[in-house]
Order: sequence, then structure tokens, then C-alpha cells
Amino acid sequence: MSEDLSKQIATQVEYYFSDVNLKRDSFFQKEMEKDDGFISVEVLLKCNKLKKLTQDSEVLVSSLAGSELIISDDKKKVKRKTAPPALDDDVAKRSKREPRGNKGGDVDGEALKKAIAEKAQKACKDRSVFKLTGLPKGLGWTEIKDAVKGAAELPGKIFIEHEQGATEAHVSCFVDEGTAEKLEAAADKGMSINETKFTMTKIEDEAALQEYWVAQFTKNPPKELERELKKAKNKRGKDDNPNKKRRAQSGPVTIAGAVYTSKDEAKTKAMEIAKRNPDSELEVLAGADREFAAAVLDFHPNASEKKKNLKDIAVGTNPDYPTTRCFFAVQEDGTKVDFSYIKCIDAAPEGEKAAGKRARSDDAQSPRKSPRSPKSPKKAKTE
Repeated sequence: MSEDLSKQIATQVEYYFSDVNLKRDSFFQKEMEKDDGFISVEVLLKCNKLKKLTQDSEVLVSSLAGSELIISDDKKKVKRKTAPPALDDDVAKRSKREPRGNKGGDVDGEALKKAIAEKAQKACKDRSVFKLTGLPKGLGWTEIKDAVKGAAELPGKIFIEHEQGATEAHVSCFVDEGTAEKLEAAADKGMSINETKFTMTKIEDEAALQEYWVAQFTKNPPKELERELKKAKNKRGKDDNPNKKRRAQSGPVTIAGAVYTSKDEAKTKAMEIAKRNPDSELEVLAGADREFAAAVLDFHPNASEKKKNLKDIAVGTNPDYPTTRCFFAVQEDGTKVDFSYIKCIDAAPEGEKAAGKRARSDDAQSPRKSPRSPKSPKKAKTE
């Protein structure tokens, strides 16, 4: 090992234990709390920047020979001489939230545990798991995967769970791909890697399988579980919103002579106009679209200011939010003033209930007017 590489390794590890890093690193702080300030070499070797320099524990330890860091007697752990600094307030607050594994604060912990248990039960039925023992030290998971796939001549995918340098690992596969049978046959014949024989045994006990999958999904919760839990949580929040009923019961609104049965329907019309040509940076509206947009703008709380020196109304990309399309009031000098159609329509007055008189969003030319019976009294016009 070159002196330069040794110095780079030592510098990187010293940074991990520095005040600057530890004030912002809740993971390292928790690891240090587990073992009197020590962090295992195994954990350090999982850090991406250090992995690029070395994956050898002996090389790491020897590189720290001249460092002020303390090496344990068995050369498997490293610590600093002084106690770590306190976490910065914002980091400390985040680290106390309910974890996603140990991250992600907005997922309900108990709900996640229940969902993990259910997913683990399904995994027990859908996948087979094999335990590998007697592996040579210092292997990476890719070496194990290549050895197993080569010995079994596998038709399907396999998944390796292995801690860097450990002599045990687990291999899993889907039962409906014919891979499990190939693995069992290869295990019966005996397997080896780097001329070292190791054993591979299928886990048959249901309790052991459940425990294995719960541990895996707890360590790395599947993202789809969190997404479903967040959706459920957001839905509960909306259901509990006292304003939801009021919004759902909003009456019809009249915009540019057309009656919309609700404000949400009018917003849908506005959104269709805004997103009709997503690739155009700025599109000047004309005809019925311009008439609709101009009527919407009239509802804006600051309509007079927005319409000052008005030349055109257009739709285009919001400069502050490049993925968002919005309406613009274009002034005579070319200045573009954006306005929110949602804010405008929310401010629109509600008219009488017009059952069955739905304005069509694909009406390209003239607004759709509500028919009247000759004998029925005229409806008051909404101003």
C-alpha cells in the first residue's frame, strides 16, 4: 500500500470522527452510543467515500497507526479520544422522528411494523431463502452471487444479503422461476469459492423465514409500503378536514357565460387550457380560451393591478417552478404577470344550482348557455 493511499484513508476516517461531521451525523452518533464511543471497522467500510479507497479492514487499521484515533485491542473498532459533540438542533429533531428503518419521519411506526409483518408473510410464500456458511473472509456480495449463479446455472434472478467480509450470507429467489430447485441441486453437489468449500442450506422453518424477512424489511423498508402508508395518512387527514364538506358542496359558478356545476369543474377546465401544449414556453390565448381566462382573471383579488396595461393573456412555464404551467397577464411592454387560476376561481361568486347544465371542457367555440323555458322566470345574472 502506498503512503499516499494510507494518508487518504486516515484523513477520511479522521473526518468521520471530527466535530464538524459528528455535529451533523446522527447515524455515527447512534453507533458510538452503542459501544462506549467505538464504531466498528465493518461499519466504517460501508461508507461510500472510504469504500472507494479500500474495502480491506487490515489496510484501514494499519492506515490509522499514526492517527490520534484509538484502535481497539482486537483491531475491529475505532473511537476518538474525547466525547463527541452534541448534534446540531435541526439534526437532533430529525433523528427523533419516527424512522424509515431509522429514517423518514413522516411514516407511522406501528403501521409500518404491521405492514412489514404482512409483507414478510407474503415473502415466505413467494420466495425461497438459503443460508450460506463457511465463506472465505473478505468477500464482496458480487463474488458470492457470481459463484452461486455459476454453480447452479440459474435461469432466474437471485438476491444476496451479505455483510462485507462476513463468512455467512443469505440467497433468496422467487419460487415460480425454477431457481430454487437449481439451487438445491447445486447445494447437494457441494459448492466452493476461491477453492474454499462452503455449505448452502434451504431455510424450511416458517418461523425462521418470517423472522428473516421481517428483519430484512425492517432494515430496508420497501418504498411501496411507505408510499401506501403516506397515502392512507394523507387521506385520513383530508377526511378529517372540516373544510372538505364545504368545498365539496360548492355551488355552480358562471364564467364567460358558461355554467360550471362546481368550482372544481371550472379549475379542471383552466388546467386543461394551461397544460394543452406543455412544450410551448409561452402561448398567447385566443377565442373561447382567452375569453375564459379573462373572465377568471376578473375574479382575482388584485385584478385591476394584474390587468394594468393588459395586451394579451397567455399560458406558459412558471419561471420559478419549471414543471408548473400557469396563466400570465401580458402587458403592453411585454412584461408577464402570472396569476393563479385556483385563487381566482376560489374567489368567484356562486350562482344558483344548475342541475344538469354542465359546461363542456371541449367546447372550442361558444360558451354553453343554460336553456330557458318560455314560461320560466329569468334567472338573476351573476355579476
